[in-house]
Amino acid sequence: MVVAVPAGRSARRGVRRLAGPSTMAKIYGTLRTALNDAVDNRLIGFNPCRGVELPENDQAEIEPWEAHDIGRFLDEAAMDPLSAMYELIALHGLRRGEACGATWDGLDDEAGVLTIRQQITDTGGDLGVWAPKIKSGRRKVDLGPGALIHSPCIVLPRMRTASGSLPGGTTERCPTSTAGRSTCKG
Repeated sequence: MVVAVPAGRSARRGVRRLAGPSTMAKIYGTLRTALNDAVDNRLIGFNPCRGVELPENDQAEIEPWEAHDIGRFLDEAAMDPLSAMYELIALHGLRRGEACGATWDGLDDEAGVLTIRQQITDTGGDLGVWAPKIKSGRRKVDLGPGALIHSPCIVLPRMRTASGSLPGGTTERCPTSTAGRSTCKG
């Protein structure tokens, strides 16, 4: 029985990590197909993948939060600089990369609709901005009119003066800046 397959080094920790059951199944499927072709072409006498048993892919059951759990979390996180992002994820079902990649161009404030056109992904420690992987990832999310009106990300830029500074002369960036750039207008 195959127990573990080395998956290379983790970019963040510099330590070896093991491939998970789903990755092992994909590797096994590719190898089995290649070796079946080799048997068909009489390059080898039998396919050694025939007797391989893969470990079961028994993933832990995920228990979603109840409404009161989400409410308690959002109440605790209300003053956090990323509170608007937490609301998008918890209340509107955005994935983390979609919330990080949300742009002002995609927000229709009056209609309360956010259009998802891109996501920020982490591939081995490198951040990148990409279109969603699947077509249904490009979608419109109904936030409801004025849903984010009290978010610090929305309020701070609206308070900016003509010179671009906030009242009191500060020019600090929006607290929800991601991937080195601010997600706020202004």
